[in-house]
Amino acid sequence: MNTENDKQRINGLQDGLLNDLLGKISEQEQQASDDRMLMSLKIYNRMKELGLNQTQFAAMAGKQVSVISKWLSGTHNFTMETLTLISGMLNIRLLDLEEQPIHRMELTIKGDEHLKPECIDEIINSVGGMAVASQSFSL
Repeated sequence: MNTENDKQRINGLQDGLLNDLLGKISEQEQQASDDRMLMSLKIYNRMKELGLNQTQFAAMAGKQVSVISKWLSGTHNFTMETLTLISGMLNIRLLDLEEQPIHRMELTIKGDEHLKPECIDEIINSVGGMAVASQSFSL
């Protein structure tokens, strides 16, 4: 019989294990995992826009339904060939391979010597930018 204390203890152990595992994942590994999930979501959303289920999409691709399920799981590491195949079948652009110009912007903030770096990132992101260079302050 599970008591409330047993449930809390189990949840605490699970949280500790999850935090321990997440602590061992590098930022690059986490980004790759996030990207795989976003790619799968983009494919899934396009399938839904076109009214395709997994069985129909598998028939179009000449693949087993289990392969499509794997593609949509968010864990599949796609090859360029597979992404090209999917792009053509769904008439969607999955990768933006065109060179994009880099726009530089100089941001000067005066008057607050206690401005935190995350506030600067928020300001830069609010205008559609990305902080690339190191930040320096002169007050």
